[in-house]
Amino acid sequence: FQKICRLIQRCDNLNYTPKELRDRILENLQWLGNQNGKTILITDRITTVKGNYDRHFSIINTFELVMMHFGVRTSGGTGWIEGEKIKFEFKTDCIRRVERINNELEIESVIDINTSRLINIKIKEPGDNNVHDDHVG
Repeated sequence: FQKICRLIQRCDNLNYTPKELRDRILENLQWLGNQNGKTILITDRITTVKGNYDRHFSIINTFELVMMHFGVRTSGGTGWIEGEKIKFEFKTDCIRRVERINNELEIESVIDINTSRLINIKIKEPGDNNVHDDHVG
């Protein structure tokens, strides 16, 4: 995690100071690492109109897995989630925003001047069969 901290200094970040962002990233990646064995739903959006995740400007992938492993590469630049027969990777060195409300984590990264990525990770509670419900209530 310490290598992530050095890499964050180079990120385009509008929401936090570098220290606040580093602390939020570390706290939430550690939380995610504690979710092994749980069913998670990942929605991954990549847009070429930076920050606009409307379906007309984005590609969207959604999948569910039981998380077997979570880690960050030694370089600190890439995180990964592994389930049975699937591995999902994301850049940790260009995160500009990270938010967690209860069991839902949202990570936004800037890939280049026009491209950004929004990853939503929802930890499903036992008996939660409504995987595509976007709101509470």
